[in-house]
Amino acid sequence: MGISVGFLIAAWTINFVAITIYAISAFGNGLIYQMGWQLCSRTLGVCDGEIFTVVLHVTLAGLLLLPMQMWLLLEHIDWKLAIHISITQQLGVFVGMMIISTFHSVWLARALGLLMFVLAIQKTTAELSLSQSQQMQTA
Repeated sequence: MGISVGFLIAAWTINFVAITIYAISAFGNGLIYQMGWQLCSRTLGVCDGEIFTVVLHVTLAGLLLLPMQMWLLLEHIDWKLAIHISITQQLGVFVGMMIISTFHSVWLARALGLLMFVLAIQKTTAELSLSQSQQMQTA
């Protein structure tokens, strides 16, 4: 299968934006990548727009980026907590992959996207509120 230049440019751009936001916020890269993937599929026709393809791309990127991210954060890791959390994360990934590989549902992606959007609004509102209260305390 040949890869077109348009496809590569779209994938690189979407991935750069998604991973940059993920590095800042620690969540949302899959959602951002999915939105960009849909946009490129509908407007440029350079990709398939399928959520399953996004899951594959984000998973592969995660595997490749994890060593660098761990190296950068190594001194801040609480290993005991990380091990405990990883147990439920592994279970969640297994259940999530079973659901996505079984249903391939656009509505599932939309529902999860809406949840992420609500979480982003909540996080932004909380950060703004904290910032304003800190400014009032220093004034």
